[in-house]
Amino acid sequence: MEPRLVRSFSDLIQIYVATVSDFFFLQIGANDGLVNDPICQFVRDLGWRGVLIEPQKRVFEDQLLPHYRGCTGLEFENAAVSDRVGFRDLFVLPFSQSRWATGLASLVKGNLTRHIEEGYIERNIGRERDQLPDRVDDYVGTERVRTVTFEALFEKCDIKHLDLLQMDAEGYDYSLLRLFDFERIKPAIVHFERHAMTPAEGSDSRRLLGDAGYLSFPENINCVGVRRSVAEQLGLHFEVSDLHPAGTVSRL
Repeated sequence: MEPRLVRSFSDLIQIYVATVSDFFFLQIGANDGLVNDPICQFVRDLGWRGVLIEPQKRVFEDQLLPHYRGCTGLEFENAAVSDRVGFRDLFVLPFSQSRWATGLASLVKGNLTRHIEEGYIERNIGRERDQLPDRVDDYVGTERVRTVTFEALFEKCDIKHLDLLQMDAEGYDYSLLRLFDFERIKPAIVHFERHAMTPAEGSDSRRLLGDAGYLSFPENINCVGVRRSVAEQLGLHFEVSDLHPAGTVSRL
């Protein structure tokens, strides 16, 4: 078999999808299904089946559902994935429904306050400036959202197999990785946001993937994991800056 070169998540997806007839994904943090979404074009163009999770009610109803109207094989859950079934406070910027603001919603309050401290709001607020609260301490609000566990989601949506686990949980990705039962379901590919992780969390997330049988590499603000057995079966070779762990699959 000719070696198949992987430089990016997109390379990996395009190689893998050519080998499966019924691609199925789980997306945590789908937001509007469009802006900065690494899989939306694949979902629409290739007719992927899957489950999309988004906790923000207005975003879910006014943007995500309309975006995928007419697409078949998709299920939608207006919820956050957490460690328990019930309700939790989602930390949001209540003064704006712009995509840059809704994209910061998180179960981790510190993720939002970090963006405020780093000037992200100041750089993006634009014409909405008059909607800002007078005090910076009042920038962060809460939205009460329904929560589900991975186990409850698997049962409700009858998920027994995943080609892709896609996560963008704004600072909660590390917790989600630790909650996911890789003994029960081993996605062929895992793709998650890493930039909000501490260095220790970033290292541990890749160790966790390695222990579960995955090769992983960083790509911009994300991390890409592929099951080692899949990489070997497809003859993948990686031209990436940091493949972990090193093993039987070559890195060019």
